[in-house]
Amino acid sequence: MPSLLHNLNFFRKHKLFLTGVTGLYWLWTLTGLGLWTLLPGMQGHAILALPHPLLFGCHLLCGILLLWFQKHPPLRALTALCVGYALLYPFSSVLASNLLFYLSPLCGALALHHLSKKYEAYPLTTPQVPFSFKEQSIWFIGAALLFTVMGVHFTRQVGEHSGDEGHYILQAQSLHQDGDLDIKNNLKQHPAFDQSKSPEYYHIATTSKEHNWYSWHTPGLSILLSPVIDSSLWARHALLGIISSLGLLGTLLLAMQMGATRFYARAGVCMLGGSIFWVVYSCRTLPEITGATLAVWACLFTLTQGRKPWSSGILTALCIVSLPWIQTRFIPLAVMAMGAYGLYGLLNKPERWIPKLFRLALFTLLCLGGFAAFMLFQHSRYQGGSAYPVEDLLFSLPMGLWHTLGSNRGILIYFPLFASAVMAGASCCWMRNKSPGFWIPLLYLCSIFFTSCATKWFTGGSCLPGRFLAVILPVLIALLVANLHKFSSHFKLLTYYTGLWSVAFTLWMWPYLSSFQKSFSTPYRLDLVHPMLNKLITFYYDPYLQATLFPAVLLYLLCLLFILCPKLPSKWAIASSVVVVIGYLFTATNSPENFRHGNQAPSPTQVAALLQKSSYTRSLLWDKRKDPAPSDLFRFSDRFAGRKAYPSRVTLKDLGTRQQNQTLSLPHIDINDWEQRDYRWATLLSPFKVPPGQMAFAIQGQLNGNCRGELVLREGNQTLLSFPITSHAPFHKSALIQTQGDGDIYLLLRLEGEDGNMDIEQIHWSPAPAPLLQKLHLQLPL
Repeated sequence: MPSLLHNLNFFRKHKLFLTGVTGLYWLWTLTGLGLWTLLPGMQGHAILALPHPLLFGCHLLCGILLLWFQKHPPLRALTALCVGYALLYPFSSVLASNLLFYLSPLCGALALHHLSKKYEAYPLTTPQVPFSFKEQSIWFIGAALLFTVMGVHFTRQVGEHSGDEGHYILQAQSLHQDGDLDIKNNLKQHPAFDQSKSPEYYHIATTSKEHNWYSWHTPGLSILLSPVIDSSLWARHALLGIISSLGLLGTLLLAMQMGATRFYARAGVCMLGGSIFWVVYSCRTLPEITGATLAVWACLFTLTQGRKPWSSGILTALCIVSLPWIQTRFIPLAVMAMGAYGLYGLLNKPERWIPKLFRLALFTLLCLGGFAAFMLFQHSRYQGGSAYPVEDLLFSLPMGLWHTLGSNRGILIYFPLFASAVMAGASCCWMRNKSPGFWIPLLYLCSIFFTSCATKWFTGGSCLPGRFLAVILPVLIALLVANLHKFSSHFKLLTYYTGLWSVAFTLWMWPYLSSFQKSFSTPYRLDLVHPMLNKLITFYYDPYLQATLFPAVLLYLLCLLFILCPKLPSKWAIASSVVVVIGYLFTATNSPENFRHGNQAPSPTQVAALLQKSSYTRSLLWDKRKDPAPSDLFRFSDRFAGRKAYPSRVTLKDLGTRQQNQTLSLPHIDINDWEQRDYRWATLLSPFKVPPGQMAFAIQGQLNGNCRGELVLREGNQTLLSFPITSHAPFHKSALIQTQGDGDIYLLLRLEGEDGNMDIEQIHWSPAPAPLLQKLHLQLPL
């Protein structure tokens, strides 16, 4: 026993050694727990892949020892989370996945709170810009490069032209190619254009003049993009990355101008810039980030007019008159920013009245001139000067004000830091030491909230929920971090947690972007594509099914409680938080919707993506299925479930063009055989990559007419499968193949004969490792 105590003291004294062991443990957790893959199956059945039991026991033992030795709360919380997840997962993957998803940001919040105590300093008594030009340049260049790379990766994985994005790109292409904003020819040349649909379906304004097709969306962002729109994808995202970086730099400087410490300003910018909200909109060709950048710089210039009265006025006016060109719903924000600049200028005491009034009058004239130019531009395109009836939208759905704040189509579901920011801003109204110009972000918020969110379009369409409030997030976050040093430790910890939760969501989602395709408006589908997150509980209601105040109000009240009671004992703070969580869970589990995705079986497409990324081949497979009857593999996992081949028909007939609708004419395809034979091969699917391993493939179709065909499946320059088709009856061919992972997969078809065609009805593809087929009793269809 004395020797054991001696060894314990040795470990306690050697913190470096303990830190190394802890680091290795967490590294093992991140890689090892990734093997704990729940493979969701059809009709609720599943197979569980776990590492060897000996490794599992070592994992738990190491975690328990580290819990005993660690003294810092963040390290202890992180280790406890890993141990709790390991213990719960074999018995309840639902509890384990929710524990991992919702509590992992708490470890980061504890660490950030620990650092804030170490680096916290009092704010500057005189507002100024304490960052050197070098440091500002580092922030700007670093963020621009980061968002450029992220944007290119995001677009390649998810796709583009999602929601309104296609219109901004089309307008930029029209400006670059045609020199106008009439996008009729650009739309009609697009392969996905459907003549049977009305122009309103494609967001074409019915008030367009001279039979032109003008978009609902103003062309400000398109004008910026037009010089680079036909360049590489890198050029477009470099421009979007620069705009996003300018927004974050403005947030940093505004926070310091309002009295934030260096640490809080940097933490606030990182929580905003790393959030799923900012990342998604920085990677999309949408106006939200551009509008937010203009808004935050307008607010910053407004607060600096005491030191730079003339230059601040010109720059603020430039930001204000640019907002309507970016999006017409930013007009109320522009008007409010104009009024805020004038009011703050009038309250600026050091300046004499006559120069002040002259300067403000000139500023007003500049803004009014800019607004007049925009209105003339609108009247030149639209009858009545508007793309749609604005007066019919304002307050068309007042309940949208609440839905935007508290539903699953509101901002809290992906950016809960908004609750802390709003409560912190409201508390400034009765605080003694007020931040300079604290009321300006609140006015910005009101200008957007009461105009854009009280309409029947409060959801913002096919986009990340809370879209309309994105434009004022930087000014709110700056106001929050500028006053954070005045609040209690409980509120700071809650702020860090809600901020890092959205950052953690980005990290969870990023490796699985391809599984979301263009549905970036619903990243909560993460529970269906991520192997470590089985079913996630959502706390907010669906506004189309119900309306309830309970979940969101609790979060707002908890923030307010921690502000009003700065000396609240920790036990009462914990008790209040537990009440909120229980209330959340009660509401979520008793909701009539109960999270629409949570109770649905995952689609075969998602299971195929999960199988492709899972390291289950080196694990022990434990079958949890109750019914071991043989089943069709492609009902369980299929990369192309629900998708038909494109083209769906290949014909020997000369159609006069290479492709007509979904029919491909072989005579218009050049000879393209890899062995220089006189063959013309039609590609039935876009080439795709797969890792090495055993794969299952199947195809269904029918040969018609006086012809015969041959289907070939190739990987790079290797032929994996080749078979002739001579029968004119419906055929169904399936096979197991071994891929090497060193090239794209091509599915090719050629026809020979006088006349005829082949109809392709369905194509199937799935990873099919032998242990999985055997354990799940899966088989290829005959």
